[in-house]
Amino acid sequence: MTSLYLSPYPDWSIDDCLTAQWLHTLFSLLSPTLRRLVIDIPLRSLYPPDDHSNVRQILRQAFSQLVGLEMFCSVRDELFLDCFEHPLNADEPYVWSLWPKLRTLALYNADVGSERFWPGLARLGYLETLILTRCDGLEEVNLKREWIRHCGDEKRGLSIFLVNVQSEHRELMGREGWKEDDKVVVRELNVPISYYGDEDHIELCQEWVERRVLNREIGPGSNWWD
Repeated sequence: MTSLYLSPYPDWSIDDCLTAQWLHTLFSLLSPTLRRLVIDIPLRSLYPPDDHSNVRQILRQAFSQLVGLEMFCSVRDELFLDCFEHPLNADEPYVWSLWPKLRTLALYNADVGSERFWPGLARLGYLETLILTRCDGLEEVNLKREWIRHCGDEKRGLSIFLVNVQSEHRELMGREGWKEDDKVVVRELNVPISYYGDEDHIELCQEWVERRVLNREIGPGSNWWD
């Protein structure tokens, strides 16, 4: 099996040790072949202080095995698998940064201002496409500058897509200094809303990205933003 979609928590809580163990076993079996993974898992339904069964530790170990992944999408969050709260989580690398073959990474509500975020991306030597849905920290960092500073190569390109409804896109730091021929390309993508605009914008954006990923419209060479 090379591709997988996972949404194994019908009750929308990961506080289930048995399911976590099943996922660990599943990933142990699939890790040699799995290249594409999309998850719809509410990892923020259980925070570290409330995890009395070590569910988060089991899940962290499970996902850490997937070193052959080339495309990954977390629909609900930024693959929140920290086992400790701030500041103790400073020594916990993002699990997706442990997948050296990753080419496309799609995350929801990632904090681009986090001290761990850009060093984590820099570890991904094949990363080409970064999709950030409703991310935080855009007012704090210059996206292009941070990528170049941490990856250590001005010639290494990256396509960054910022997904949100049009009215909620945020001001981008340093945008006035960006050039059209920069190796790092940043695009803002507007998720369509209805005429009445009464949908929940969080769910709307999550479902839009999930649908695009499952239709295989996201990935190297695909003009999915058209």
